[in-house]
Amino acid sequence: MGGPGWPHRVVLVAVRVARCAVLDVEDLARYRAEEAAGRPARITE
Repeated sequence: MGGPGWPHRVVLVAVRVARCAVLDVEDLARYRAEEAAGRPARITE
């Protein structure tokens, strides 16, 4: 890896990926809960 700043860049990318994964899991959980409650499930962008 080149450059003195690469560890910081790797950390930023890892945090961004983790945050996206958490949001996906929360959206899926909300979708499942609404589906289980019998309400029309809706996906909000």
